[in-house]
Amino acid sequence: MTASPPTVAFLGPLGTYTHQAVLSICPPGSTLLPQPSIGAVFTADADLYLAPIENSTHGSVIETLDALRSTALSIVGETRLPIAHSLLAQRGTQFADIQTVLSHEQALGQTKHYLDTLPSLQQRIRVASTAEAARIVSVGDGASAAVCSAACAEVFEGLEVLASGIQDSGCNITRFLLLSPHPTSSPPPAHPPNRILLRLSGDPARALAPPKGYRLTRVDRRPRLREKWEDWWFVELEVREGAGEVDWDWVREEGERVLGRWWVDVPEGGR
Repeated sequence: MTASPPTVAFLGPLGTYTHQAVLSICPPGSTLLPQPSIGAVFTADADLYLAPIENSTHGSVIETLDALRSTALSIVGETRLPIAHSLLAQRGTQFADIQTVLSHEQALGQTKHYLDTLPSLQQRIRVASTAEAARIVSVGDGASAAVCSAACAEVFEGLEVLASGIQDSGCNITRFLLLSPHPTSSPPPAHPPNRILLRLSGDPARALAPPKGYRLTRVDRRPRLREKWEDWWFVELEVREGAGEVDWDWVREEGERVLGRWWVDVPEGGR
């Protein structure tokens, strides 16, 4: 009996970069469940969940790390998406008309230097997603613009692309994590897992000297929200070829866990 396509929760509305990432990693015919925020993605009723974790030029996605502080979901995969930002506004808008630019904080950060060149810009407003910025601009007063994907001009009526490729760096890539509430029932990866993410409390030094065959690739910290100056540490390790099996029983303090093991197609030693 053929399994029905999964439902996938992701940051909406349609047209976000996360939406594009969903199309690249999830099975054809998946039921899409766009959510109003990254936090809402993690609490949706779905089979799979996709969230951005890191951008190559603007760093970690804080909303995702905050959701990982308490989630019971497990990471089962990853996809990476080159990000090409565009400036969209209502048809007929001139650059000199733009007083306000809206976008997700990551996109505003990734286009800071370009936005500095807009002659009449007075404020930059953070919203939940790049596509939400496009939606707001499409029903606005004509004095605003959105930093988003050019695809949003096809999703929201009345918008046009004023400028393309406005990201400050030509090497602008976002990593997205695929999560599942039932990792054991997810399709097995085509290759053995080469990434692992740990959620640790207390002194993170025990993870800074990983077992033989493992390489530390990144560390993030977020407040635990229990006691002052108490943190969660998110430690990502690369599993190198020939690495032996490791007993992760030392990840056992309250709330600690292995958040996931997955495979990603990057050269050994790369991010």
